[in-house]
Amino acid sequence: MIIRIPIKSKAVVNASGPWVDEVRGNDVAAKQQTKKHLVHTKGVHIVFKQEDFPLTQAVYFDTKDDGRMIFAIPRAGKTYVGTTDTFYGEDKSNPTAEAEDKAYLIDAINFMFPTLNADVSMIESSWAGIRPLIQSSGSKNASDISRKDEIWHSTSGLITIAGGKLTGYRHMAEEIVDDVADYLKKHFKMNVKKVSTIDEPVSGGDVGGSVGYQNYVENISRKAPSYGLTLEEGFHLAMKYGSNVETVYQYAGITNDNHEKYELPKLLYAEVIYGMLHEMVIKPSDFFVRRSGKLYFEINDVLNYRKGVEQLLQDTLSYDDNARQQYAEELDAAIQDTKR
Repeated sequence: MIIRIPIKSKAVVNASGPWVDEVRGNDVAAKQQTKKHLVHTKGVHIVFKQEDFPLTQAVYFDTKDDGRMIFAIPRAGKTYVGTTDTFYGEDKSNPTAEAEDKAYLIDAINFMFPTLNADVSMIESSWAGIRPLIQSSGSKNASDISRKDEIWHSTSGLITIAGGKLTGYRHMAEEIVDDVADYLKKHFKMNVKKVSTIDEPVSGGDVGGSVGYQNYVENISRKAPSYGLTLEEGFHLAMKYGSNVETVYQYAGITNDNHEKYELPKLLYAEVIYGMLHEMVIKPSDFFVRRSGKLYFEINDVLNYRKGVEQLLQDTLSYDDNARQQYAEELDAAIQDTKR
């Protein structure tokens, strides 16, 4: 049952990414005032086992035919390669890597690394994302469309931020918050402090900057054995969670062998508990896809331990069997998409 609750505000920020135009479509004033709209392009990444693609450092290279830049990056025993850039008009909630996307990247790999003899059968997993870009006249190639972000105002109080790149998310966040502060001051005489986060680390980022990161990881991982983890497991977690890692260690240390009930490694059990308590994990796909990235880089963990994770989430969050079945089907679909 859907319950609709009216909420009043002086302004509403529309930061809905690919769905920006749909939100604006509910605002008559916005449709009349701004003629610009989004165009969507798709980017695909493919993942290889490192023994199949033994890369030791990140490289960037151009494709043979269209001159686009491609990257290949080693990560946690894998190598991932991306990305494509093609116009996209299908389901925005579920973009997938199609055969032609994979073939394009395989061709680019073999052009740069001719002795690798890469083929589609070597791809372990893949994923796709959508770029919500601002339409520009005369752009026939997806790669020619600007990645610039813009803010659009409606007289209704709807403030939309559109375009941009994922890597610029903090700058875009600063822009929109400062814009709202100016709007509230101009129209409602409110004094709202502008953003001052340029020197504040993101969650887990208090590690001494890029210079101190490696030392931080090596030092903090020495604490792992005192929580029942191996030094190697502690290092793995520290690389992933940064300065939040000791909290994960603590969850490992207080399992009281509860992880065995769910047939889960202590390390994985601690990650799931941390995800529920600190990262809004509710469904298995929240953990395996959006929080840990295991679906793409540790697919065997997903296949081997999904049942235990599903049971742990259900027991802890107290949802019924129907909800569990629905969430399991969502994970099934995600696994199918990444291996298709």
